[in-house]
Amino acid sequence: MLAIISLNYLNEIFFRSKIDYKRVINLFGKNDKLEVDASLFNCNNNYIEDYLGW
Repeated sequence: MLAIISLNYLNEIFFRSKIDYKRVINLFGKNDKLEVDASLFNCNNNYIEDYLGW
């Protein structure tokens, strides 16, 4: 079961790719707390840069 968590508890939410960032915006709308910063993640090869390339 999923729990609903308010974004008020979070200062920032980081994504490692623009495509994940865009997906969240499509689902929940724009929010200033959302950012893309791949340098915060330790594995540079473990994500999809663009779903259209599949």
